[in-house]
Order: sequence, then structure tokens, then C-alpha cells
Amino acid sequence: MTQTDNEYRQLVDEKMLARTARNARERQAEQEAQAQEARDDLAAKARAEQERQKLIEQARQREVVAKARRNRPALLTKYKADPTGIRMVDTLQHVCIRCGSEWVRGKTADAVHVLVCEECWAEWYVNRCWSCTTGRLDSRDPETPPCEVCGRIKCAVCGACNLNGCTTNPYSAAHRQRDVAALAVAE
Repeated sequence: MTQTDNEYRQLVDEKMLARTARNARERQAEQEAQAQEARDDLAAKARAEQERQKLIEQARQREVVAKARRNRPALLTKYKADPTGIRMVDTLQHVCIRCGSEWVRGKTADAVHVLVCEECWAEWYVNRCWSCTTGRLDSRDPETPPCEVCGRIKCAVCGACNLNGCTTNPYSAAHRQRDVAALAVAE
């Protein structure tokens, strides 16, 4: 064999190795593209499912609101006669039981929990208890009356009224009922 034949074979071998390496890179790129396409497809399916679930939840919420609106006249009649327990009825928190109006707004930007009926100008207070956070407050409910000392609404669950403390209960902002309950569970 001559030197040219060896050089020729070496050149052919190098070209074959280069072609093999190029084919491997192309296969790798194709596999990566397929994997990316599969990931994109899964992400699109997940987004579509999430959107479908969102639409289902919105439809369910509309149905709940519609059902509450259908039941509202009976609830208004019941709680207008005896408002005991009205604080537990979510659909009536922003409805005036005096005139049945839904045209209710916060009294001021700072007092959003003091609601005012825009038709009969009735006012009431609706919120959650600052101390136990499980109690609901509604000034229309006789079970959550105003405190005789400070005038704030008393929680039917824990008895807290004034955030700054009151002589009628042991709770203040620094000593909340939920903090006491958490300590009792921890011990």
C-alpha cells in the first residue's frame, strides 16, 4: 500500500466518523425536539384542564348564587321576624332585612364592615371576630349584641368585643382567644 492509499483510507474513516457523529447529533436533536413537543403538549393539556376546572367552578358558583337568590325571600321572611342566627347566613350578610334590598355598600372607605342600605338607609355591622377568627359578628343578630361597657359587638363564640381590651372579657390585641387556645393545645 502506498502512502496515498493510507491517507485516503484515513480521510474516509474521518469522514465516516464525522458522518456518524453528525447523525448522532441529529438524532439527539430530534429526540430533544420530540421530548420538548411532548412537554409542551402536556403543559397545554394541563392548562386546558385547569381552564375547564375554572369554568366548572364558575358555573358552580353561579348556580350557588342563583339558588341563594331563589331562597332569599324565604330567608328574609324568616330573619325579619326573628334575626337570631342571621350572622351564619352568608347570603344575607350584604342584604338589608328591613327592605330586602341588595343595594348595600360600605359606610366609608375606612369602615367597609359597616354596611348601609342605599334604599332605606339602614346600617349594620358584619365581620369576623378579631380574637378567635371563627366567630361571626352581625349587629342585627341578638346573639351578638353590643357590649354594655365599650359598645363594640361581642362575639358569640369567645365573648371578645374591643380590640384594645374591655373589662367584660380578658381579650385584647396582645392576648387573643386563639392564642390562648393554641397554647392549651401545645401543652
